[in-house]
Amino acid sequence: MKFSRMIAAALACSAPFSFSAGFMLNEQSVSTLARGLAGRGVVGDNAADIAHNPATSALFSGQSMTVLAHYVDPNINVKGEHSVMVAPETYMPIGEGKVSNNDIAPSEIVPNFYYVLPINDQFSFGLSLNSHFGMSTEYSSDFGAPEMANKTGIKTVYVTPSFAWKVNDQFSLGLGLSYIYGSGEIKNNMPDLGQLPSPIPAGQTLLDIDGDGSAFGWSIGGLWNITDSQRIGLSYRSAVDLDADADVTHVQLTQGKKGSGSITFNLPDTVDLAYFNQLNETWAIAAGAQWIKWSRFKDLTVDIDGFGEYTFKEENWEDSYRLSIGGDYRLNKLVNFHAGYAFDKSPVKSEYRTLTIPDADRNWFTFGATLDFETAGEIDLAFAYIKGDKVKVNEKSAIGTNFDGELSKVDALVMSIGYNYNF
Repeated sequence: MKFSRMIAAALACSAPFSFSAGFMLNEQSVSTLARGLAGRGVVGDNAADIAHNPATSALFSGQSMTVLAHYVDPNINVKGEHSVMVAPETYMPIGEGKVSNNDIAPSEIVPNFYYVLPINDQFSFGLSLNSHFGMSTEYSSDFGAPEMANKTGIKTVYVTPSFAWKVNDQFSLGLGLSYIYGSGEIKNNMPDLGQLPSPIPAGQTLLDIDGDGSAFGWSIGGLWNITDSQRIGLSYRSAVDLDADADVTHVQLTQGKKGSGSITFNLPDTVDLAYFNQLNETWAIAAGAQWIKWSRFKDLTVDIDGFGEYTFKEENWEDSYRLSIGGDYRLNKLVNFHAGYAFDKSPVKSEYRTLTIPDADRNWFTFGATLDFETAGEIDLAFAYIKGDKVKVNEKSAIGTNFDGELSKVDALVMSIGYNYNF
């Protein structure tokens, strides 16, 4: 089996839905999720920490493996007024003029795998199989504004081998190289205009893009062991321009027939700063901050063979950030509790918010536990409730229709389980 097919097989099991700001996925380590995403990549309690900082494998004295899965259950509702332009700056309601759709994002499972192998006292190897970006929305067949959004999905799988160098007892450095497979689908249909005349029948495909491709990226990181019980980590993951070959259908540009083309997904670079302090045998605290260069995501443009570039969505996102704080309470030798909070800033400007990628500021409330069965391994459990802000959406389409409404509910539940084993 070719390597690319192996990645595609892994992708089939990987969740396309993000419930972090933008379409970033933060569902990697279970214990880190339980701490509110605080202390990412500096705790070193299991192999999944290498997802956030390639230098973390230097903390391990023996082989370690983590397998885990997150169940993400989003609840996003939209409602608003739907109209069509009948004269300059004059809009007429379509049908009853009101449209709504509940649960536009499907529930998904996000699997991950991590492995750490110390080579000697100074060097170590790590391997990650996960996803850092993805999203999915699917509106019902009776949604009244399918020209705005019908079905959208973006999936990525990252395969990242990494190496860490323990410079001395205080400092470690790491480097990761990622092979990234990605796929995307965007589909919009003609709405039913009721009694209004239209040359395009209701339900006909206006735009359908379905493609996949691959790219390479990299990450670097460093750890500073301030004392035996506290450390700081700083890491950077590179931006990626993922070029996907695509099948493209457009009602006019391809005369409604399937053509070919390409689309580029501009994935942002990120910087993570993390802190962890084991205060005593019972208590630990953690904190974190992440900066995401979402300003790279300016629009959705497809390059159609025989026609050229066609921009169908202006995005113009801004750089964003996430702040988090969390901690541990060790009840006994078996049970270590975790809890945390994070604020996730949306990169979407209000005037560019769309139904295709609905987004809002989010608050994360998390807790969980690690059960240590000693030689039999560890079980990590986590639960997160994510509360998003209600926000306005005003969007105009290329066919002269308008949606004026809101994301009336932007919530999600995440339930996670992981198994850690040290060889």
